[in-house]
Amino acid sequence: MPDATRVLTAIRNDLETAGLIRRPSTPGTLPALLVEPRNGPPAPGELEGAGGDLAVTLRLSSEAGARAGAAYARTFIIDLIYRSVGTAGLKAGRTLDSAIRARLVQTAGYGTGVMLDAGGPAQTFAHEIAVFGGLGPVSVIGDVRTESAKLSVEVLAA
Repeated sequence: MPDATRVLTAIRNDLETAGLIRRPSTPGTLPALLVEPRNGPPAPGELEGAGGDLAVTLRLSSEAGARAGAAYARTFIIDLIYRSVGTAGLKAGRTLDSAIRARLVQTAGYGTGVMLDAGGPAQTFAHEIAVFGGLGPVSVIGDVRTESAKLSVEVLAA
């Protein structure tokens, strides 16, 4: 059964392949997405390569309790943290969140699922992906606004 790191990596790789985000090490104008950065979600400009007015972090929030007899599946709650500066960054974060939902949630009908990072090194079958908590404000500190959204990702045992 895939662990949390593999699921996070598969989501990141899938979003990168879809042209929605880039890795901080890859130059470009797309928002940089970090997977569980050591010092927490950076604000724009705090991390080399994150650049622009939006920085996005993908991290494990928790695991949902297994239903009785559901040893065949594991449900991860994933946080998407959007840290922005200015109105343009805030709008970019909200547009990206909508695109991520369209990419992951709309294609993962329950029971049919979706292959994340198809053909890639972290290929993972997600049985269901759902919105667990919609995009909403977390904090505003100085010029940096932080918003968070949560996804529920159910994966099956191999």
